[in-house]
Amino acid sequence: MKYSSTNRGYTLLFAVLTATLVLGVTVFILSTSRKQFLLASTARESMYSLYAADSGIECASLDPEKLQVQDHTFECNGVSIQVSYQPEAFYFGDGYVDTEAQQAHFKIGFRDGSQNPTLSGCADITYISYHDQDEKLVTVFQSRGYNLCELTTSGDYTTAVPVLSSSRIVERALELTYR
Repeated sequence: MKYSSTNRGYTLLFAVLTATLVLGVTVFILSTSRKQFLLASTARESMYSLYAADSGIECASLDPEKLQVQDHTFECNGVSIQVSYQPEAFYFGDGYVDTEAQQAHFKIGFRDGSQNPTLSGCADITYISYHDQDEKLVTVFQSRGYNLCELTTSGDYTTAVPVLSSSRIVERALELTYR
């Protein structure tokens, strides 16, 4: 006697559907986890940049008189910093000129506290001091912080520069103004 079943292949169909469902859930979880990892690492790199910019402003604003001396070097974060200083005229839009304006520029690198030779961040700081139209002294500190930096040597000085060629570079800027 021959037995003919109409339920042939049910087990195979059920196995394929179950495997597809499990594979779909796995791909979704892995994709979501990857995106979360990228967001978390970007937030960490952004935090390093912001802290570097804040530390740069702290170094500059502790004693602004140090920044008003030609070819001055001062100590911050255990590093000797060379200040590039130039007096220059500051022009306002309506023709007012402050000829006694001062501007200084320097860079500083920050280590992560370990003996690692790479830097955990650096800051590019600009100091500007001028008199506004009401003859009030205005002091501005602008700091751009970067998360990826390297040391470069030119002459007698070693300075920190951001690694702008990296796709992971993050820049954050802060400005502090005294009136």
